[in-house]
Amino acid sequence: MEDNLDLALNEEARPGAARKLSGKETALLVATACSNPPEGRKRWTLDLLAGAMARLTDHDAVSRETVRRRLAEDDLKPWRRDMWCIPHVDGAYVARMEDVLDLYAETADPARPVVCFDESPTQLIGEVRQPIPAEPGQPERYDCEYRRNGTANLFVFLDAHRSWRHVKVTGQRTAKDFAACMRDLVDTLTDPLIFRRRRLP
Repeated sequence: MEDNLDLALNEEARPGAARKLSGKETALLVATACSNPPEGRKRWTLDLLAGAMARLTDHDAVSRETVRRRLAEDDLKPWRRDMWCIPHVDGAYVARMEDVLDLYAETADPARPVVCFDESPTQLIGEVRQPIPAEPGQPERYDCEYRRNGTANLFVFLDAHRSWRHVKVTGQRTAKDFAACMRDLVDTLTDPLIFRRRRLP
């Protein structure tokens, strides 16, 4: 019993070859798949992405199956055209992307926290008719009609290395609101800190 418990808690290395693409290379693949396809092509294919990864990395060749598996992990389907992610991937974008990934990969240091900051506008809606509560054998039901109650902006802070987050709701997103959020961040993290700003284009 003890032996079986040790095996369950301490998984041994599995046989097989190591992953073809590193974490950075996988991120580059995702960014490439979300960018515009080559000139004369309507969309990316697995073969096109495999050839691009061979040119952008030190690998002599990358198989279409490797590309397919890595894209499947991120639920990416470049042959679909639901939305765009990144308008153009060039050397400057890749350099900044690697800079951000290096920052995330650093060992956690309380004096040098890695805090992600983002903003998102959201629409405020209300019910026109009260929903009908759930009951045995019947889920909650609500009307498709709703009332518009204006908009708000969400500023979100998230620590990459610990379970801490902070959300601030504002009526708009101006430079003044942004500066107030930065002040809130400094006031919240009261220990002496070293600030390093990183941003993708």
